[in-house]
Amino acid sequence: MLEHMNQDHRDALFAYCAHAHAMTPEHAEMIGFDCDGFDIRADGRAFRFALPDPVYSAGEARAALVALAERSRR
Repeated sequence: MLEHMNQDHRDALFAYCAHAHAMTPEHAEMIGFDCDGFDIRADGRAFRFALPDPVYSAGEARAALVALAERSRR
């Protein structure tokens, strides 16, 4: 999942940072994911992104990330 997000959805990582932490980093990389949320390293600093509900499958994780991306881009 990390590789996929970092290669194919880098734009979403930047949107997450802008939405949740009011920042526009030059570099962003997802570095961890668990049932409660995920971590992004942005410009050398780690940031935690909590999910509204725990996820327990790849499908739930994907749905949560898509929903957050949609909210982040509004």
